[in-house]
Parts: sequence; structure tokens; C-alpha cells
Amino acid sequence: MNYFFQNFIDTVKNFSFKGRATRKQYWLFVLAQILVFILIGIITAISFACSVQFAQSGNSISMPIAIFTFVINTICSAYPLVILIQTWAITARRLHDVNLSGWWQLIGFVPLIGGIILFILLVLPSRNENNRFNLLPEQK
Repeated sequence: MNYFFQNFIDTVKNFSFKGRATRKQYWLFVLAQILVFILIGIITAISFACSVQFAQSGNSISMPIAIFTFVINTICSAYPLVILIQTWAITARRLHDVNLSGWWQLIGFVPLIGGIILFILLVLPSRNENNRFNLLPEQK
């Protein structure tokens, strides 16, 4: 029961812009999202290929397949919108861990060099002291 409750708290925390996130927490989140997006790409490609195959065959089942494909693609398209807030939040907490404001993630919008600067800021080691954003993540 404690494990379930802790996972629920961690999930809700993903929507919080307060506190700090270690490099490990941040990069595991990024890795998980990469894997989810790969899975979404595979599902979308398979559903599209099945839809095209059934449509070309003239089979009467093509309409239910088309509806199924539409539903799958709608769900897969909505996922990035849901994860966007979590991504902003964990990026802000990661920047807090290096004692920078979460607003620094906006530097990623600067053409050419902004993404590089943001990447460098995100891979910096954690500050081993309490800072203006909170206690160290391990002390909570």
C-alpha cells in the first residue's frame, strides 16, 4: 500500500513546478518519454498500415478499422499535450537543482544555440547545498 501511495505522490509531483529534481530523476523521465514516443510511433504506423490495407482490399470491415485507427491516432496525438506540462515542470525542478530559475528553460527557444545552452544546464551536477528553491531531493 505504501508503494502505491508513494507512486501516486510522485505522479502528482510531476505536475508541480516547486522543489528540485536530480539529474537521475530528470533523465529517467526523458528516457521514459522517448520510449513512450517510440511506442506511439509504432502503434500509429501499424494502425495506419492496417487501415490502408483494409481500404485497398475493398473489405466491408474497412469502416470499423478506420474508426479504430482514428481513435488510436487521436489518443496518440493527445499524449504529447498531456506530457507537455509534466516536461515543463520537471525541467523547471531540474534547473532549480542547479540553483537557476525554471524560466531558464525558455532559452531553448533561442535559435541554434538555445537548445545547446539548455542541454548544458540540464546536465550540470546538482548543487550539494540547500538553495533558494528547497532542500536537497534526498533530504525530503
